[in-house]
Amino acid sequence: MDPSRNICQISNSFAKHEESSTISQKPIYYINDFNTSSSSSSYTKIPGSPRTRRNEMKTDAYQLKFSQNENHLLKSREDILLPKEIANPFKTYAASSKIFSKSATILANIDAVYNFTGQVKGYIDPQNTKDFDTVFLDSKIGYINYIQYRLPASRIFSPCINFEINSLKNKPLDKRNIFSKCGTQNIVEYVLNIVQGVDLVVASNRDFKNNLIKALKLCKPGGSFVCRIDDKQDNLQDIYMAACNFEKISLFKPMSESLNTSYTYLIATNFLGNSIDWISMIDTSSQLKIPDSFIKYVENYYDSLEYLKKQLLNSPISYNLYKCKAIWNIF
Repeated sequence: MDPSRNICQISNSFAKHEESSTISQKPIYYINDFNTSSSSSSYTKIPGSPRTRRNEMKTDAYQLKFSQNENHLLKSREDILLPKEIANPFKTYAASSKIFSKSATILANIDAVYNFTGQVKGYIDPQNTKDFDTVFLDSKIGYINYIQYRLPASRIFSPCINFEINSLKNKPLDKRNIFSKCGTQNIVEYVLNIVQGVDLVVASNRDFKNNLIKALKLCKPGGSFVCRIDDKQDNLQDIYMAACNFEKISLFKPMSESLNTSYTYLIATNFLGNSIDWISMIDTSSQLKIPDSFIKYVENYYDSLEYLKKQLLNSPISYNLYKCKAIWNIF
């Protein structure tokens, strides 16, 4: 779960404290260990070359033990709806901010936890002038605002942007380092004609499979992929394929995203490269036998999410939003 919740929680010193929550206060990763020799592996070890291992892992359609519909990531569970102010305590700030929209706030929240922009100085120096290339697979201007704020020298690639319309609510975009693809050219071809690979790919539209294929084509080794997924639509097979191409992945529900939505964020870090075979498998909807450890990881994530919602429904919690802005470094 999001550690921001614990750090920014307002507590009553005189109130009786209950037993500590079983929810982890740190993000939990699923680590790719195909290339490690650890005996306590996350995956089922299959000897041989990467290509051989992939072939041996192919199976018939794998029926998920926790899902009635294989296309759904969530297992059947009760639908818990929280009051809006509890489900998303940061909504008021995002709506009133002249600089950061809701999407910018969410990306800042995720970056504060996973540091995909590589910040080292934190609050002392919130900006970094290093070279950094980012592809946004959809035109969420708030995402672009945040990256330009955090990394003012970064190059940004995105589908066609109407600067006059999209710069009104948010901080005006710096057009100098934005490469906006217009016309019929594929975004992947457009980017790779300019750079050999990028540091970060971000997506939020509802097509995880297509977003993953593009990310595998665009990321350079060591790159990261941040994507919003829909719990009720996306396929666990595709999520697992992402885990096979990055050193580690994490499922994450940021505090700045409403707990009532079916959205979760996949953060995949340290792209391993050499993904041609995987792209073909994803594109043809090949089926892999998913290790029990991965299924357990996903189940634990959603169990923790459900536990948090029940906890907040019974005992609403207040947060110091100024402290949130400080630790997310967006003052």
